[in-house]
Amino acid sequence: MEEDALCSPEDFFRKWYPIVRARVELLYGDHGLDSEAVTDDAFVALFKAQREGPVPHPSGYLLTAAFNGARDYHRKRRRRLWGHPVEPADLPDAVGAAAYSSLAHMTGPAEALELREGERYVLGLVNRLPQKLREVFVLVHVARMDREEAARVLDIKPSALRARLSRASAKLRKIIDKDRNKPETVLAYLEKKATA
Repeated sequence: MEEDALCSPEDFFRKWYPIVRARVELLYGDHGLDSEAVTDDAFVALFKAQREGPVPHPSGYLLTAAFNGARDYHRKRRRRLWGHPVEPADLPDAVGAAAYSSLAHMTGPAEALELREGERYVLGLVNRLPQKLREVFVLVHVARMDREEAARVLDIKPSALRARLSRASAKLRKIIDKDRNKPETVLAYLEKKATA
């Protein structure tokens, strides 16, 4: 992350734009949210802050600004919908491609494909989690952010993050255990995650 503070604004933008946009889409689903606009606004906020002085963790600042922008959108939308439920969106393809790519380096292509199917199944279940639990699960397990940074991005205490992460994992385990139609690849994925 420190190297991000040293790179040019153009390189930083090229590196982080797709990452931030994919994370906003994954965390907050589509639901009419313009993830491109939210991501653009986050970059504008970061570059404005950098004009006022150095920003010690630009990627953390950027993610925080993006997540706050998405939350603001959802708060406003919830007020308009008067509490009507919104269907969860599908996961973006970029997430699956990134997962396959990272798994293929650790294993062979066939095993990576199996693990990717298991991961997509589990990530699909993440949409069933309440918003606060989904946020911590995605940041720690999908985005592979360390727990301190994830807590800083979400503006919560590390102990609150650990508690939410524990509740999210327990809820997912219950959902998976009850699902009699889960693919065999889920078991391989869960075994791999347990040993990682």
